[in-house]
Amino acid sequence: MRKTGYLLAAAFLVTGTLAGCTKKSENPLSPTVAGPIGGVSISAPKLLEPQHQQTMSPGAPVTLLFESATTTGERPITQQIEVALDPEFAQRVHSADKLPPGQGGRTAYTLPILQEGRGYFWRVRAVDGANTGPYSPASLFQIALSVRIETPVPLAPVRRDIITGVRPTLVAQNTAVTGANNVTYRFEVAADQGFTRLIAVWSAPRSGGEHTEVTGSDLAPDTEYYWRVNASDGGFTAPYSIVQAFRTEAPPAPAPPSTPAPQPPPPPGGGGGGGPWPRNGAEVIAWAERNYPGQLAAGVSSDARRHNMEYLRDRMIEAGLCGGMQLGWNMKRGGPEVSVDFLTEFVNGRWHGIDIATDYDNTGQRLRLSWHDTGPDNFIFHRQYPGGLPCR
Repeated sequence: MRKTGYLLAAAFLVTGTLAGCTKKSENPLSPTVAGPIGGVSISAPKLLEPQHQQTMSPGAPVTLLFESATTTGERPITQQIEVALDPEFAQRVHSADKLPPGQGGRTAYTLPILQEGRGYFWRVRAVDGANTGPYSPASLFQIALSVRIETPVPLAPVRRDIITGVRPTLVAQNTAVTGANNVTYRFEVAADQGFTRLIAVWSAPRSGGEHTEVTGSDLAPDTEYYWRVNASDGGFTAPYSIVQAFRTEAPPAPAPPSTPAPQPPPPPGGGGGGGPWPRNGAEVIAWAERNYPGQLAAGVSSDARRHNMEYLRDRMIEAGLCGGMQLGWNMKRGGPEVSVDFLTEFVNGRWHGIDIATDYDNTGQRLRLSWHDTGPDNFIFHRQYPGGLPCR
């Protein structure tokens, strides 16, 4: 009995050992095929999108698109994606495998949202479980920074400071800007704190220093004005700053004349306008509103509003010329038509365009005059005003 038991145990061990040795299949489609299989070639995928060094929008997932790999073998292939911070792919941030080739010979894969302001390298290869294809050449894409423009801070003049003279220099503290270029500051000046009576708008590119400033045109003397500033890159605009106020300097008292000065005749066309003649844009607006209230009325026809605007334009030019300003017509798009609500002013050796009305063709509201300096040589087609002056 003891010898028979030993023989049975030995037979069991031999049978078990033979059962545990599984021979690799020679069938190329078998999951246990021995690899790599000779004569099989797997191509490298071709990366399509994003293009090399392309910048992608922040806050959105990036979709990778590539031409799928091909194989000369019988086994189906899957594809592997790697995304890293470096071209050697030592700092991988994302990977995916077992991606089947897509429809039409192209495969798309959407990444999770990546960190802004960084560059990422990506590559793809294909495998069939026995053979491994080469990686595609690595490609680089960037994730842009989100645009962030903080509101500038008014520095001067503030707290109702009295400025020297009547031409203000407005100064704003530069604040943080991220992901934006060519930022412009917009300075607005109004006659009221609610900015319903806008007097002027002056723009300046944001400086590379701590402050940005702009020097405007002359305002009325001994008058309080309100100003604010915002910033924009043309796509993103920061909120307006807090409102600050300043006052222009009062003019010196004129010496009493030895003889009474003769009064000039009214402007051509009637309406009761006359001196004293305005010397800057704010005074021109106040002069026109004071002398021609009938031309500002609401509820008129479109033809009547256009006629009133043209009439006021010419009276404002005449009054400014009488006050010593250098004003003229602007030829719309070069002529021959004269701009209805736009004229020209010669400032610091260059002709500036002046917008003199806000939404003038809206006849449902009272005509709102303004003096908005659009800057020098900005689609300006100056022509000398041909009319006679009332101030001779």
